[in-house]
Amino acid sequence: MRIISILSIVLLLSACGLGGAFEEKVVEGRQVIFNGKDTRGWEEVGELEVEIENDAMFLTNESDELAFLYSDKSYGDFIIYAEFLAPFINSGIAIRLENEETEDLASSAYLINIDWEEEQQHPLGSIVGVARAKVSDSLKAGEWHKIQIEAIGDHLRVLVDDQLLSESHDRKRKVGKIALMAPTESGQTIGFRELLLEEVEAPNVPDVMMEHAFRRNTEVPLEPMFPDDSFEGWNPIGDGSWRISNGVVHGYSGREGGYLVSEEVYKNFYLKFSFKIKKEDNSGVFIRKSPDREDVSLEDALECNIYDHNGFSHPYSTGSIVNHVRAWYGMIDYENWNQMEIFAKEDHIVMYVNGEKSSDTHVPDMFNKRGNICLQAGIQVFSESKGPSDIYFKDVMIKNMDQ
Repeated sequence: MRIISILSIVLLLSACGLGGAFEEKVVEGRQVIFNGKDTRGWEEVGELEVEIENDAMFLTNESDELAFLYSDKSYGDFIIYAEFLAPFINSGIAIRLENEETEDLASSAYLINIDWEEEQQHPLGSIVGVARAKVSDSLKAGEWHKIQIEAIGDHLRVLVDDQLLSESHDRKRKVGKIALMAPTESGQTIGFRELLLEEVEAPNVPDVMMEHAFRRNTEVPLEPMFPDDSFEGWNPIGDGSWRISNGVVHGYSGREGGYLVSEEVYKNFYLKFSFKIKKEDNSGVFIRKSPDREDVSLEDALECNIYDHNGFSHPYSTGSIVNHVRAWYGMIDYENWNQMEIFAKEDHIVMYVNGEKSSDTHVPDMFNKRGNICLQAGIQVFSESKGPSDIYFKDVMIKNMDQ
């Protein structure tokens, strides 16, 4: 590794070496983990060129193999504050790294992706394999951008330019080192500066994650919401039409779309059902709609989306909680039955699609309330035709945790 900095050369001559831990320097309660002068406290993996200029560190990959710097020290619960500068490249920051000899950072750490390609499974701010990021609305190539990475207990969050892009709860890794990943292609460069770390005390984490606890709870029954092929306890609103036969609820949107709304209200619950839909057709399940409102709105309720359009670029594909957290693309088998699970406990909402976690977030206080459940038959709002949609639900079961 080459460090190109006159100041670094001076320090090499005047000090006993650049190895060792980070300097014991704290700024407003945050530990400085890059001093702007040298790579003290960091070790290298792979073929790297490191240039330090104007208090910033620039990493260039000198091969097409994995190359990164990793911290001497391990951390458990913390918040990282940093800035990055990059052109259109693929890089990242890894946290809780367990094995620095890995050939794949995502297999041995939580890897937060820094990638300017929006139409992919892991855009900028994604936690690879854990949480898919929303598309940032502030990115400009060649400019410095802020990134904030939080790992507190099992709760992970990534913010870019103060915008929350991804969030989830995961327990695969509790402690580890930090790694700054060079671009994956030879000759490409990424810059980092203002690297600060704030160690925090994690809250008491329950032994079992919320969704697993709800599934395993045997004291509250999992009850059918459409017993005996009946719409009793449900009311249609809007332009859609609804039918039920042999346990299958069929919604057709018509020209404007509509909803089937439960009369009962719920706050904390486990909702499980199967659904079938054609690609480009639009549906979803809205939860916590205020019972005194006549309409169903994203301003008042949470939409657990069932709608895929235009591949990876779709902003909130099936399994997303619209406007809050984004699901992986391509989680369902179109025109065949799929399973969706929705877990709601206070401000914490989790969704699974076909047994895989699709979204996990904490919603604003305004959505932490009791409300109706609404099945949607929506029009194809993103297509040019704005055509109608068909949606089929069956085995709609709920475990009311408010009891």
